[in-house]
Amino acid sequence: MKPPTLSFIGKSGSGKTTLLVRLIPLLKEKGLRVGSVKRSHHEIEIDRKGKDSWQFRQAGADPVMVAGGNLWALMKSTPENLALDDLLKKIGNDADLVLVEGFKEEEVPAIVVVRKEIGWDPSLLAKRNCKAVVTDFELETHLPRFSFQDGHRLVDFILTDIVQNGS
Repeated sequence: MKPPTLSFIGKSGSGKTTLLVRLIPLLKEKGLRVGSVKRSHHEIEIDRKGKDSWQFRQAGADPVMVAGGNLWALMKSTPENLALDDLLKKIGNDADLVLVEGFKEEEVPAIVVVRKEIGWDPSLLAKRNCKAVVTDFELETHLPRFSFQDGHRLVDFILTDIVQNGS
């Protein structure tokens, strides 16, 4: 089973990560277990050259798990980039809500994040899965609009429109 999912989309530098970092504690205060998925357009490497787990992977081990303290990480090679749906299945029931950064091509509910100084892609607001916009300027839209300082209002919107209604 996949948890409710909400993607935050917009240009690089628009403030998506900063916004999510502000929203996560507010959602947790409401009692939600919040997961996250970040799309990177670069190869990711959570290992460091020379570390034991890196050496295991270089030797051909796949998957490789690292565990210590109260954290663990599993690294597994895939023949291609996994779709968001596949990643959400891996999170399963471990979260009540997953906030996603990126994956604008996926058909999950999305909030567009726009900064005037960065510019923006108007076609994002026309996507049928677009539920709201967060912006730092007066933007004409039929969608609910929030400022970057509207954290509590945005959380209420997410709880009502995404978590409860399953939009």
